[in-house]
Amino acid sequence: MLVRHTYSGLTLTGIMHLVLGGFCFASSLVAFNTKRWFGRQLLYSPYYGVNTEELPYISAVFGCIASLWVMVVGIFGMIVGKNSISPIHSMKLKITYMILSILSASVFAHTGIGAFASHALWLRYHNPTRLYILFSLAAFAMVVEFVLSIVSSSLLCCCSINEGTSVWVSTNQTAEFINPASDMNVAPAIGYPPNVVPAYEPVQEKHGFEMKCP
Repeated sequence: MLVRHTYSGLTLTGIMHLVLGGFCFASSLVAFNTKRWFGRQLLYSPYYGVNTEELPYISAVFGCIASLWVMVVGIFGMIVGKNSISPIHSMKLKITYMILSILSASVFAHTGIGAFASHALWLRYHNPTRLYILFSLAAFAMVVEFVLSIVSSSLLCCCSINEGTSVWVSTNQTAEFINPASDMNVAPAIGYPPNVVPAYEPVQEKHGFEMKCP
């Protein structure tokens, strides 16, 4: 039951990764066109030290890269959640999904947050439009992606179960297992070939019998 719920959780996190990545990717495509819409109103900015016409392209490129990464993470999560492949391939996919989720939380989520937030601020202070709301939502989606990546990696690192090696034992009686070799005082019998002289063995007493010399 727990294994089934774990795979369902992986599928759900994969779908959420894919949805968030798709929304952010669409927002990055819109960001590429902001120069065409507002390029004539942009001038050289002494604060940034560069021509502000290049800022939407820079933020759009980084936002697009982060969004594509999130979509790839979602696809891997959906594949891992199917639970219809061999255990060896399943373990490899789980490790890959965990690594992708960790990289998403540590690198790409922060990249997307910075890219979309800077683009929203750029539109808010340079152009009288409400389009900055879209990129603010994309930045918030990257924050959700950061939290979701931590949850996904936690499911794989801490809460997953290796169903191939797990054994469940249920019994109402106590049992005692004794190692015969450690509980016996008699050396184990060794068989030798006919042409091999056996090693010297001391005479051992047995209860109920007497050893007689010839």
